[in-house]
Amino acid sequence: MDAAHTIGRSEYKRMRRLFHVIATLMLLAQVPTNAEGLEALWTQYGVSDGVLKMSLHTDLNPLKPVSAKAELWLERGDTWTKISESEVEALTAMAVFRIENWNSKESIPYRVVCGSSNIEGISGQNRKTRRY
Repeated sequence: MDAAHTIGRSEYKRMRRLFHVIATLMLLAQVPTNAEGLEALWTQYGVSDGVLKMSLHTDLNPLKPVSAKAELWLERGDTWTKISESEVEALTAMAVFRIENWNSKESIPYRVVCGSSNIEGISGQNRKTRRY
């Protein structure tokens, strides 16, 4: 006996319609389908033996991956300089940066740019993070 006979034909049709509406809404509410809509969520980093390793976490949907890049900028004096660029990996939704010869005793303002958002912070002893 199929579901239409167990619960009644009209109830079965109503449930089937509801299922299609929910499925359609879920498809329409997907996370960004292009790199411009990609949102930078947070960064985390560590320094070991003079090497800075920083990761950027994004809201990239691993089920619908897009090609996206992230940039790491440092502020030296009054100017921002791009020092690294990394591809956002589809499976992890993360971009990873590795910078050699990093002075962990110096407080250096950084900015990570990805899609339409960026995250700023200060590496070193005075750790602060702001999200825009």
